[in-house]
Amino acid sequence: MQNKELHRPTLRVLHILEAAANTRTGVTLTEMAERISAPKTSILPILCTLANQGYLYYNRQSMRYFIGMKAYEIGQNYMERSSSLKDISEIILNMVNVCGETAHFAILDGGSVLYLITHDSPDRVRIFSPSSAHLPAYATSLGKALMLDYSLTQLKTLYPEEPLSPLTPNTITSVDRLYEQLQGFKAEQITSEHEESNSHISCYAVPIRKKQKIIAALSISIPHTRFTPEKVELCKILLKNTRNRIEELVNTNDLNF
Repeated sequence: MQNKELHRPTLRVLHILEAAANTRTGVTLTEMAERISAPKTSILPILCTLANQGYLYYNRQSMRYFIGMKAYEIGQNYMERSSSLKDISEIILNMVNVCGETAHFAILDGGSVLYLITHDSPDRVRIFSPSSAHLPAYATSLGKALMLDYSLTQLKTLYPEEPLSPLTPNTITSVDRLYEQLQGFKAEQITSEHEESNSHISCYAVPIRKKQKIIAALSISIPHTRFTPEKVELCKILLKNTRNRIEELVNTNDLNF
């Protein structure tokens, strides 16, 4: 369906929900209007309706809107009803039980990583990342795995403004440097980051491909208190083996994200 055929009022509702979901600090009416390029008078009734129905939460003291529990429940239901995602979750959990570290499964959402599955060590599972559902892709091993096939032109299109905003002092802030790093990862097909998204944590990730196209990525996070060459080697082996199992599953079941 072409964009001109899409229902504009429905698109506005979706854009509001996406804007609310992509922030941890909430958005005011003015900020929401700016983010989705719409008049405040037009979106206020939508915001009020979504808040009344539980899809948004309105904090009267801060006058900010946050994503609501109803939206979260819809995401939960999607995860619960998807047998393939359940199978992937079980495969990842087996990996976590062997390495004893946290694992993430994610997809690329614009220039950010969208976390779909998180398994904490040893067996507690969460749908979202502990800190946020989204993180800048350039700052994470998952994001680098998801962008592993990107050309420099594609990266500059994805991140037109430089320097990139750092999450820690170690975060890459140059698109050229990011491209160079991705080129270095291609031979092994394993990406890494060391304290770029979180202090005292290193992460390794592998891309998940369907018909040669990267559709998702899988990572293991290692706190520096347990970081050893032996642990890194174990995690790399587990990532490769688990990737093969997931790729077989997504290709056999024609699964997309």
